[in-house]
Amino acid sequence: MKKLIFRLFDRYILEYLLSLIPFDLGKKNSNLQNIKNILVIREYTLGETLLTLPMIKTLKDFGYKVDVLCSKANEEIFRRVGFIDNILVFEKLNFIKIYKNYDLTIDTEPHHNISALFSKYLGKVSVGFKGLKREKFYDIKIEYNDKIHAVYNFLNLIKPLNLNINTNKIKLIPIKYYENEKDYIDNLLNKLNINKDKLIGIHAGSNDTSPYRRYKEKNFAKLIEKLVKDGFYIVLTGKGYDRKVNKNILSFLDDKIKKYVFDFSIYNMNLGHLAYLIKSCKVFISNDTGPMHLSAAMGTKTIGLFGPNLPERFGPFGKNNIAIYKA
Repeated sequence: MKKLIFRLFDRYILEYLLSLIPFDLGKKNSNLQNIKNILVIREYTLGETLLTLPMIKTLKDFGYKVDVLCSKANEEIFRRVGFIDNILVFEKLNFIKIYKNYDLTIDTEPHHNISALFSKYLGKVSVGFKGLKREKFYDIKIEYNDKIHAVYNFLNLIKPLNLNINTNKIKLIPIKYYENEKDYIDNLLNKLNINKDKLIGIHAGSNDTSPYRRYKEKNFAKLIEKLVKDGFYIVLTGKGYDRKVNKNILSFLDDKIKKYVFDFSIYNMNLGHLAYLIKSCKVFISNDTGPMHLSAAMGTKTIGLFGPNLPERFGPFGKNNIAIYKA
């Protein structure tokens, strides 16, 4: 509920207030010669947070100090990569103390107004995507290209630094899992007599605000039946709102098929557990969701099911991954 209220406030009230500002607040000429200290702003979502990491890692590889401003919702992802200097959390931050604390702020949000305000307030120079009224806060405005992958759009935000980036070598960053998380999943797989060499993961749910992204439950059941007959074990992932989806899928299956299908949404799993479970799969099949991007980041062969979002923009990133699109 808090998240919904915040989004409504951002979209309508802040949007209206921004419309009352009749001029562009960005500086005409921004000096990027002495940039050392950078803040990257990323508020939400597992998937898009993972897609910002190649850009952040690139900045680190070129020697910049990089902090991240995030929310509680995606804080853990940043804590599990190991190369970010400081992680600042919206809900815990004293913004007065860090006014203009950064040489450069990079706002990775293409739509939120509040992040544009923070980028202007916290940085001597601010960079963000063109579009909507929020762009008047940026000193440097970058076109968001709907025809290229989000990973490359995020990399375009650092183009003004004139770094020599080999985009052919860009790849997603796997997140860390800990030994106790690995042991928990391995013990669970052993207890359930699941053969990891024949393991396929399926994420059939989606965020409860976007049910339109879901492949039909009956179609997932048909796919599972075929995979089981071909000798595979199936784990269904998810949490909260995904449990009902998984339960519905299981209801379509015969008992002889169900013996090889395991609903892992019933277990108390954190992000590290999920990362290792997905890494243990031979293939991971998912709707257009965060776990799909996590699978691609963990190096598991990933099949993404798309509609209405275009896979050109949000498909599973990486050479060995596949996106299937139906409008």
